[in-house]
Amino acid sequence: MSFKLHILAEFTIMKINIYCLLFLSVLLFVCVDLSAQSSKDTLIRFSDLSFNNEDERLLFEKYLIQKDSSVLIDLFLIPLDRSKRISTKSATEKINRSVLYINENFSSAKSNAKKIKLTYDYIHKTFFKVYKLSNSFSEIFISGEYNCVSASALYSFIFEKTNIPFSIKEKPTHVYLYAYPNSDKILIETTSPDFGYYQFSVQFVSKYVEDLYRSKQISKEEYDSENVNNLFNKYFFSDKDISLRQLLGLQFFNYGIFSSDKKEHKLALDWFKMAYVIYPSKSVFYVMQDALFEQLTNVKYNELSDIDNFLLLVRYYECEKNESFRIKVLNEFVKIKDAQLINANNVDLFIKSHQLISSEIKDSVLRNDIDFVYWYEMSRVAILSGKNDNIDTYLYNAYFLNPSNVDLRALISHRVLNKISNFSDSKKVMDDLNASTKKYPFVKDNENVLEVLNNCYLDIAYMSYAQQKIKKGEEYIAIFESNTKEDSNNSINQRYVESAYCEACACYYRVGNKVKAKAMLLQGLKYAPDNFALKERLRQIN
Repeated sequence: MSFKLHILAEFTIMKINIYCLLFLSVLLFVCVDLSAQSSKDTLIRFSDLSFNNEDERLLFEKYLIQKDSSVLIDLFLIPLDRSKRISTKSATEKINRSVLYINENFSSAKSNAKKIKLTYDYIHKTFFKVYKLSNSFSEIFISGEYNCVSASALYSFIFEKTNIPFSIKEKPTHVYLYAYPNSDKILIETTSPDFGYYQFSVQFVSKYVEDLYRSKQISKEEYDSENVNNLFNKYFFSDKDISLRQLLGLQFFNYGIFSSDKKEHKLALDWFKMAYVIYPSKSVFYVMQDALFEQLTNVKYNELSDIDNFLLLVRYYECEKNESFRIKVLNEFVKIKDAQLINANNVDLFIKSHQLISSEIKDSVLRNDIDFVYWYEMSRVAILSGKNDNIDTYLYNAYFLNPSNVDLRALISHRVLNKISNFSDSKKVMDDLNASTKKYPFVKDNENVLEVLNNCYLDIAYMSYAQQKIKKGEEYIAIFESNTKEDSNNSINQRYVESAYCEACACYYRVGNKVKAKAMLLQGLKYAPDNFALKERLRQIN
């Protein structure tokens, strides 16, 4: 049984009487151990699965977590169309009646080949009425419709119960069985003899082979010497035995393909997740990835549950670890930020989303990129909204991750200056600015910050001289002069220069030190050469 595949134009279809499922099975080389459903290293987890009802969830729990293989037939009976469900009891009764008939009538056949022929004819006559591409195992019992996956499943269940040895074989375009595989090797065809073919695009083939080389599954020598198509056929396709569990995975994979063909991308993704949990193959890995990309184009991120698909995207990145994928994840996070924080102003939802995302990411580069966007945007929105409670924490966290970001530096400088705008005490302003420059060294170079600091030094010097605290006045004058170039007019407020140096002059004059008084005026004129008060006071002393 084949299918027509429409997934992001990665594949090109040439459909000529296609009857066989294309299940492209090469075991996935990354993100393994699907049995450990709670493991954070697993691509798809039990919690990622979507169920139609509680009974369905319990079936998967029994099979995947409790390892109860007795529910396998129940899982096969999960239909593509949920309205076409048949009870396990009814299906099992039909199978058991057939088993009884086969054992009673064919067990004495003279050869294995004769027994299989009689069994094959009986099953076809009893169950199969019409081949149908889009088909569920349950429909065999309802309408007699079948395809190669559902037919293979039915043969397998009946062969198990009649003790007929068998193996399920998987090819790129077909699923079939061998009875007595170790002796007679009797082929059990499960669909029409007319086969079509399926052709991949050149781009897909090339990308797949490049991925093999990049992930070191093939050597440089093999990559350079072998034809791309040969490498693709060698590593992508297989003709191997699969288990009933893997056949179940093919059925759910099939469902995903059928849903994709109908543009039901969310449903397709749900089926692919089920398929991957059951049978973690490379084909499901890539096709599910494309379905995920398609689904992400429609996600609004207005609920916390919308983050689930983003978390799957992160896990895909953890598997693939390439730069273009990292950029895709980062861009998708920007979409989350825009939807939740900017457009909806739902800060709580954005915080919860980031907590979930942050707990998922293991790659330090990606984590830093996403965390920077988070802390920067939280800072920016807090500043714009005037909610100051956590701004300093947000800013510092962002600065720790990317201290060179120009936009962040502008935000930090704005915050530093805004904080001191409410202070009336120069000492408090100066202490706060000094603390900020230790935390953010670049702030020292900000002209506005430098001017405020200079004003503080001069103002404290002025007050000290006015109180006859000459030593303290000299200390702050010295700090001002050591931090200031004489031609740095942009960072010097002449009013503060005038006040400090005139008061210094008066203080020294009062204690009889006219030389020092005159020197202070001359020093002040170096920073404010056109200041009238300094010039007039100097004229009076002379």
